Amino acid sequence: MALALITRRGQHSRVAALSIRPEMRGRGLGKTLMQRIIADARGRGDRQLSLEVIAGNQAALALYQQAGLTITRTLLGFHAPLETPEPSTALQEIDPLALSRQMITDGQRDLPWLIAPESLYKLPGTPRAFTLEQQAFALVMPGAQQCHLRMIYVPPALRGQGYARRLLQALQTQFAPLALSANVFVPDDVAPFFLHLGWREDPLRQFEMMMTM
Repeated sequence: MALALITRRGQHSRVAALSIRPEMRGRGLGKTLMQRIIADARGRGDRQLSLEVIAGNQAALALYQQAGLTITRTLLGFHAPLETPEPSTALQEIDPLALSRQMITDGQRDLPWLIAPESLYKLPGTPRAFTLEQQAFALVMPGAQQCHLRMIYVPPALRGQGYARRLLQALQTQFAPLALSANVFVPDDVAPFFLHLGWREDPLRQFEMMMTM
């Protein structure tokens, strides 16, 4: 009747999925299930519980807020311009684990669950990671119709010098004619970067929600 999928990382639990059969909705099952999820998390000694919810899903948003979770940020998606840039600097393919290690070494910890360094190196499928002269890094998931950008990363000391822009242009060239898009995991404070490059915002948005135990 009601089902939840929970993932854990250390003392952080995440509601990866929550579903209630349509004919059973409106009977308080969601509230009861969330109470159980929170109680189990506290029983394990977890310190945080988080989830993502599609903006506009008012019923789910109300359920999670009633359970004690609050919105921490908005997650966005973007689509690159369809025009393929001129060939630029060649990229070097690297092990996705190398990207995760670089981010962990640099202390990049306050990221959404699905683009945290602990998630990137063990994504299902065939993720591919690239670097532009060890100054910018990216991880993509090539698909049948699109190439999904899962992460673009520039070490803090090298930011503001155009490395990320050059890396994105090189990716567009390398994977053309596949369209390059960023999944709806991009924190809203990064939006100006993509908009400045002429990327189009996806109409779908998500809220990241969190509670501290």
